[in-house]
Amino acid sequence: MISRNDFALDDEAFAELPPAEPTELADDHARIVWRKFLPRAPELEDRMTNADTLATPQPFEVKKKIRELGTAIRWAAVLWCAWGFGLLSWQWTHRVRFDEQISKLYQLDPSAITDARYMGAAVVGFASWAATVALVVTIWRLAQTFIDGRYFTLEASHRMRIVALTGFAAIAIDIVARPVGTAILSSDLFAKLPLFFWLRPQDLLYALICAFFLALASILAEASAPQATR
Repeated sequence: MISRNDFALDDEAFAELPPAEPTELADDHARIVWRKFLPRAPELEDRMTNADTLATPQPFEVKKKIRELGTAIRWAAVLWCAWGFGLLSWQWTHRVRFDEQISKLYQLDPSAITDARYMGAAVVGFASWAATVALVVTIWRLAQTFIDGRYFTLEASHRMRIVALTGFAAIAIDIVARPVGTAILSSDLFAKLPLFFWLRPQDLLYALICAFFLALASILAEASAPQATR
């Protein structure tokens, strides 16, 4: 129960308040005092009387945001894959520019690189890109799981683990494809390229991202295990 000391009221003002039980009408008394003696703070009154409107977002709104995020992730992955294909195609379809770079940067004779060697190196490059396509497919399937609302499920954990393992495989294939493609192209070029051409900082970054997904898949599996046993 409120008292006049709680709001610094005089005896006459406090006598105007109706009686109240502590467990049932204390909130009503507080609202009466708030409205009568604090008329200059309507925004605070709104916060008090409409506290239920300040609750957390409804489940429907959260699911809608997750669906939008999942859709954005899917198409971003497709754009990333298409972008890589475009760059790779532009690189291997401009033979004249490639010969100029070989001659200018590494002082090699472009005529020593036959068409068969050039096409062989291009095939290795596109094979490495094919691993990216497989990774995008797994990301698409994982995002579809979240779009369908199957968040804390063993299926989501399984698909996340597949994304991580496919990412590790794509990184390994890309690292191996660099020296193999270069050796097919020209043994002299292979001997002149430095070590950081084969192992790049972004390889470690991609591996860390895959490791994070693998750990997250294990956590998700632990969280969804009790639901699966019900």
